[in-house]
Amino acid sequence: MSVKLAAAIVLAGTLSGAQGAFAQAGGTIVGTPGVVSTTPVSPFAIIGYIQDFKLTPPRGPHVELSGATMTVNGQQIILPDNTVVIMPAAILTVYDIFHIASTDKLASNLANQESGLALHDINPPLAAFEASITGNIVNGQYIAGLVTIFQEIAQAHVGYITNIDYATGDFCVSKNAVPPATLGAPRKGCLASEDRVKLNDPVGRYGKQRTEGDQDPRLVVDDGNPTIKAETGYPMCIPRVAPPAIDPVCPITNRPVDVSTGRPMTRFVMDTVDLAPVVPGAAPLLGATNIPSCRKGLILGVLGRDCDSRQQVPLMPGDFVTITSTLAKDGSPVNGGLYLSAWGVTATAGIYTKPCGIYGINPITDPTGAIAGRGTPNTRCNPLLDISYMEWEVGIFGTKGTAGPPAILEAGLVETSDRLRVVGMTTDPTRQIEIYAVDTNNNLRWITNATPLRVPYGRFDLFVQKDVIARLPIATTGGPIPIVDNHLGIDFGAPRQLYVHQAKAETVSVRAHTVKPVPGVCGGLIFPGCPPLNGAPVPTTADLINPATGKVFVIANGLVPSQYEAPSVEYIFPETVQIGDPLTPNNFECLDFVVKGWQVSTPALTAAGLTGVGQLNPWPGGETGGAIPPPATDAGIACTPR
Repeated sequence: MSVKLAAAIVLAGTLSGAQGAFAQAGGTIVGTPGVVSTTPVSPFAIIGYIQDFKLTPPRGPHVELSGATMTVNGQQIILPDNTVVIMPAAILTVYDIFHIASTDKLASNLANQESGLALHDINPPLAAFEASITGNIVNGQYIAGLVTIFQEIAQAHVGYITNIDYATGDFCVSKNAVPPATLGAPRKGCLASEDRVKLNDPVGRYGKQRTEGDQDPRLVVDDGNPTIKAETGYPMCIPRVAPPAIDPVCPITNRPVDVSTGRPMTRFVMDTVDLAPVVPGAAPLLGATNIPSCRKGLILGVLGRDCDSRQQVPLMPGDFVTITSTLAKDGSPVNGGLYLSAWGVTATAGIYTKPCGIYGINPITDPTGAIAGRGTPNTRCNPLLDISYMEWEVGIFGTKGTAGPPAILEAGLVETSDRLRVVGMTTDPTRQIEIYAVDTNNNLRWITNATPLRVPYGRFDLFVQKDVIARLPIATTGGPIPIVDNHLGIDFGAPRQLYVHQAKAETVSVRAHTVKPVPGVCGGLIFPGCPPLNGAPVPTTADLINPATGKVFVIANGLVPSQYEAPSVEYIFPETVQIGDPLTPNNFECLDFVVKGWQVSTPALTAAGLTGVGQLNPWPGGETGGAIPPPATDAGIACTPR
């Protein structure tokens, strides 16, 4: 699993679910006449500037699992040992945040026992960092359960790319669109009226490898899941050479130019024919126009050239982009050296791939279909050439169970939810999306399949609230709901994070949720005949083995195609029914990745020979009133199985 995982801008702590309704087991409700609580545990969700941030001595033998204290809005919050922090495009332990230091400033922060993220640090950040923390108040102390850190709520910026300095990899952004006549030779550097942007990309996944040392290594791009992309999820890049020279992994031949305007095309399909935006089984959208093929645009001044879906698509002057970044500074004389250090760039572009859900996919042993066609290749997709990409943007999960006396639960005084919503995009809307939960051991559990929508073309949106649907009478539903009865089953629950994958079949498959994969190659990615994913670890580039050659199949400069993995970002905790009753504690005991710990790799954990973190310590309250809970079970605390 890649350490660097894309996180949505929606923050883990900004949850309406941080509200709830009653006291602990053995206690009673405050606010209801004649009833008093006996256990002082209440939920909290705090968002604000990081004022102070200090490591605390570990409660166990491993300093790499240390916790911390953080002051936000004037209140000190305990970050327990084993806390995993969601950064904009990375997951790090608290210890990692303090000890990843590749610049002089970060090294001096460590010498001062500071992170450089707090306003009161000796070397404070250029712009304030904000924390979004969800936890419980246990015996008068704020104890965190979920922690997310951003700079100024992800510091999003938008504008037009006006220039790309191919020698450095920097690009310039302005509020003014570039006239077509100026889409020519690049200039060096940016103007004072423009915003300068650097990709914080130390690996060089999406452009030049940035190793100057003036960018924060904790705030880098995700080099495993595209965070430099089109709106459809297609990975994009900054060429390492100036056109007309061709960067082989960011080829300018993948970016057609509109014949009539001279601007880069922002809507096209990586195919030889136009694509009608029609989802199989859905009626066409009135007034929708076909998506032109690459051949409809000029490529290096030539009309009729093809694009290659195995490689990224270059960003170009004229593109309108949304930039998620942090403020940084280098030695440039322009604007005092200030620039945007970007971990995410999304171009307003609809880039699609060949519709393989309509034609099917040829087997790896016959990638062109020539064998089946007795010497004549057929029209089916070639698994070695026709590649698709996807992402998910929104993940909302209900934590279901809650803490409290059975009589209170049965009285319906607490509202719980086991809803699930996943929203994302795919470059091939003719194929279904398989949605998996990632458990504490980094294994996959299949949840269900989702069919992309016709509007916007390429989006998929899964929304299920199992407990509500299950209560609907047959007269209303007309019979059992397949997505509940056959797919979500008893395994529906709040996972650690989500993983989406392009389905290889056009029909909705029904499978057991506990079947382990058959040993084999390629991790069940794009090759037919690969073992099923369910129960298997999340695939990585090492799983991309071509069974026909035994060699690694490299796509998009090292990305794994046809999949996307990211942390869960929003949980809905139990809520009160009677306004005025006390808030129920956030039920972290129903999140097994908090109870059991994460299996995750970070620099500090790897160096210490650790494969992950354990249970939060001290425990952030909930049913147990601060004591360490047993593993979650249905019988114990009404948690949905994980």
